[in-house]
Amino acid sequence: MSKLLELKVEEITEDRVVVKFPFKELISIPGYMVHGGISMYVLDTVCWSVARLVSDTQVLTLELKFSFLEPLKGKEFKVIGKILKKGKRTIFAEGEIYNDKGKLCVKALGTFMKVS
Repeated sequence: MSKLLELKVEEITEDRVVVKFPFKELISIPGYMVHGGISMYVLDTVCWSVARLVSDTQVLTLELKFSFLEPLKGKEFKVIGKILKKGKRTIFAEGEIYNDKGKLCVKALGTFMKVS
């Protein structure tokens, strides 16, 4: 799916991941907006990735909450995943998708469990 969406990693640090992906008609709904399910997939992937960066073991998604703030329209989108808190067994992360004008369109908060 990441290949189909053409997700491109722009930056990786110890507690942050930034990716970009282009608009395609294949992932849109009428009005040239990105389908919400695509936004959810991308945010889960980015938040999971950043959680995995700070964990010494594999992680599983326990919970994700999405807020759709604006229609996701544009030619290219920037996705940022950051760590909010790292605990002994759980990791809390947030993800945001911005349109090509820099406007925040979708936000996610995720909880990830370390697996041993």
